Amino acid sequence: MQLLGMSYLLGCLYIGVVWISPWKITVGLTCVLGVVYFFTKKSKPPLQQLSWLQCRPSGSPPSARQAVTTAQAPGVFYVFGGGPCEGPYDNQLFSLVGTSSMFHWEEIMQPGAPSPRGVGVMAFCRGNLYLFGGYDGKEHLGDMHTFDLQTRRWREIPLREPKPCARRGGTMVEFRGKLYLVGGAASMRGFDDVWCYDPDTEVWECLLNTGMGLFRHSAVVFGDCMIIFGGARHVARRQPAESNSVLCFDFPHIRGSGASGRWRELDCGGKVPCGLNSHEAVRLGEEEEEEEEELLLDLAMIMNLPIQILYWSFSVLEDWIRGR
Repeated sequence: MQLLGMSYLLGCLYIGVVWISPWKITVGLTCVLGVVYFFTKKSKPPLQQLSWLQCRPSGSPPSARQAVTTAQAPGVFYVFGGGPCEGPYDNQLFSLVGTSSMFHWEEIMQPGAPSPRGVGVMAFCRGNLYLFGGYDGKEHLGDMHTFDLQTRRWREIPLREPKPCARRGGTMVEFRGKLYLVGGAASMRGFDDVWCYDPDTEVWECLLNTGMGLFRHSAVVFGDCMIIFGGARHVARRQPAESNSVLCFDFPHIRGSGASGRWRELDCGGKVPCGLNSHEAVRLGEEEEEEEEELLLDLAMIMNLPIQILYWSFSVLEDWIRGR
């Protein structure tokens, strides 16, 4: 495909330069935009070529711990709270910054930090970290805090009804400037609710329920939907059981999903993982870059079309004048 784009570019430039016509030169230069897509598109290795590497970050790493709360911002990974198996939990905040070959840990000093806890949920949204809930070793928490990454200060958000109840083990993701909280538990039975938080109004809204208790699952945003895998699930009065099914939540007002969103179960082929809980999932690749590349190609074709029409029009006019 890149060879085709290069041939097209060279051909257009040849026509413009050899025939010495301003309109034809314009056509050739405009075609450059049409083939930029082929040269800016980043190739991604197939999954078979991916491998694990043990990194040894510099700096001050957190001590060995479990039940941490994590969030990812552009180029930075954050870890909050958690603690050793025997307890207690703490309220330290660490950041991991780096590239594929070099990483660095930093403990962030944080005035007004939330109380010590583990297994809460945290997400990056509009330049801030948002932390909700968790477990402090004695009781479940239902408070919410935001951490300004510029000033490096915490602020507790006063929540009004309706709001999610205290919980641990749920997931929270960001989509188009809002936060979506799914599931969690305050006992061995999970919640089946889905909540949306608007940072502008600082108000929670309860959306469509999942229809099953869900906690210790994983969730990632993929396109216009949220993909949820595994977790401990229970239906009706049955005991929780690990699941390997994949749920898809269409965000509100996406593809006719309505104001509360829409749930559906995906029928996935291939080798399906076994039932898991307390795991992690990530998305590989940046969809924003792909959208920009597709937009660039579309703009190139749109700009090229009227100039091609002008080119042929002036070519006909030029031949008619020469014929006279």
